[in-house]
Amino acid sequence: LKQQVGSGDVVEVALSAAMDEPAETAVTAQLGGLADQVWLDATRQMLSVRALHAVGQLAAILAAITQVGLQPGEVRVRENSLEDVFIQLTGRRLRE
Repeated sequence: LKQQVGSGDVVEVALSAAMDEPAETAVTAQLGGLADQVWLDATRQMLSVRALHAVGQLAAILAAITQVGLQPGEVRVRENSLEDVFIQLTGRRLRE
């Protein structure tokens, strides 16, 4: 299942403030062609982007964040996990 759904990496970017819905819509639209999935955590201060070759998309991800007036903080890149696959299939986190 993980191989079928979970190709690529996840870039997680801590944000300087909570991202509102218009900003989320703008960022998602900008990254739509580059990313398989874009989502915010419950606090709306952590943006996660799943994409094939996510490291190569890092500059575009950070540019999309700054264009909506937010500053990126800590950036992490990791391989997809089973939780990422669960989120893609169900639309929610394991703990919700």
